[in-house]
Amino acid sequence: ADLTGRSHDLARAMTFTVLMLGNLGLIMTDRSLNFSENTNRTSVSANGGNRTFRWIASVTLIGLAAILAIPSLRALFHFAPMNGTEFLVCLLAALIALLLYRVPRRLWGAH
Repeated sequence: ADLTGRSHDLARAMTFTVLMLGNLGLIMTDRSLNFSENTNRTSVSANGGNRTFRWIASVTLIGLAAILAIPSLRALFHFAPMNGTEFLVCLLAALIALLLYRVPRRLWGAH
C-alpha cells in the first residue's frame, strides 16, 4: 500500500479501466470525425450504425466487467476490487482525457 492506504492493485485496476474506457472513447471520437467529414450524418448515427464498432465496444466492456467482477480474473491481473465511487472516478478521468483531446482540436480546427 502507498501513503494514502490504497493498494497498488487498486491503482492498477483503476488505470486499466481508464485506459479501456478512454480507448473506446478515442475510437468513437475518431470515427465520428472521419465519418462526419465525409457525409452529412451526425456522429451519433456514425457510431450507432457501425456494427463493427458496436461489436468491439461490447466485447471490450463485457471483458472489462468480467475482469473487474470475477475474483479469479481480478487475481490473474493483480487487480483489487473497486467500489462505485472509484469506478466513477475512472469514468470521469476517461471523459476528461477525451475533452483534453477534443477541445483543442475543435478550437484550432485541426482534424
